[in-house]
Amino acid sequence: MTRAHLARSLLVFVGVAVGLLLGELALRLTSPDLPSLAVLGSVDRHDREEFQRWSDPPDRISDDCTVGDRPGPRKAVSVQKIDATEREGPRPAALDLWVAGDSVVQGWGVHPSESYPAQLAHALSATRDRPVRLRRLGTHGVGYCGWLANLDLYLSGEKDPDAVVLQLFADDLELRNVVLIQGRPVAQPGRAEPAWLRPFVVHSYLANRLWLAHLTHLAPPTPRRHGDRATFLRALSQATTRLDARDIPWVLALVPPAGIGRCTQASEPWSDCAWLQSDLDLMADWLGGSLPFLDLRDLWTGMEPSTLEIEETAWRARGRLPVHPGREGHAELARRIWPALEAALEPRSP
Repeated sequence: MTRAHLARSLLVFVGVAVGLLLGELALRLTSPDLPSLAVLGSVDRHDREEFQRWSDPPDRISDDCTVGDRPGPRKAVSVQKIDATEREGPRPAALDLWVAGDSVVQGWGVHPSESYPAQLAHALSATRDRPVRLRRLGTHGVGYCGWLANLDLYLSGEKDPDAVVLQLFADDLELRNVVLIQGRPVAQPGRAEPAWLRPFVVHSYLANRLWLAHLTHLAPPTPRRHGDRATFLRALSQATTRLDARDIPWVLALVPPAGIGRCTQASEPWSDCAWLQSDLDLMADWLGGSLPFLDLRDLWTGMEPSTLEIEETAWRARGRLPVHPGREGHAELARRIWPALEAALEPRSP
């Protein structure tokens, strides 16, 4: 190689290095944090649930989705007292109902009293003529491993509940890289793949920005999955076995997205239709013959579950499938789950 070639190569190398350095500097001057986390800078950490949902996931989950022994912080949950009794005088002690799952359990987008956990608690209070203390262990976007870990934390340090509803949703197998906060994507840099990229994504604003662009524009529409059949069943069996050992009645329900009826063979890949439907069927197949569950895959057949307007806007603008039910959808969920919960609460044969 001649000196001219060496000089040109060196010049190109220096130019690329200077360009990368300037890009890094520009991003650091214009972004308060890593680009994938920048939106969190505008979130009020005391008032905004979005920040808590994203920033404080259960930290006791191993790679195989088993829950560790070391204590960890519990995610904050709402406790709601519901009293449908009509008796006068002193009230009997309240029953404790826990509902564990994702943002549908949280009642995202509807009034707390309209959510299906609240309606189940109201039905329980009316039929047992006792107040009900409802605890919603709804954890947004962490999948079955996340909300099972949160349930485990509460079972470790609370008075045993009188009944537990476990809700599996269609996206519970998803290993989520990106969540929306205030309508903007936020990506977790520690989940960059392949693993050798993570140090760059975590420490370089430029690498982080390129990674975020890849996730939000170029990544395939089907997300990665967490675990396999053995992992999935082991995690759920660990929870249900623990409930059985403490004689706590439980119901496991498999719930589809509110808009699943709009999915057709011609649905666009980015609608999420294909993988949401296939994940539902996969979980039902894994559970069949292994754990008793309430199969609600036909829940929305023949009805429109009044999906949320913000998700209807996304459907009209981008073809993104609405997944959260509205008020009527929550009422239908409660109607379908209640008989199974009532049966679980019946005295067991000796």
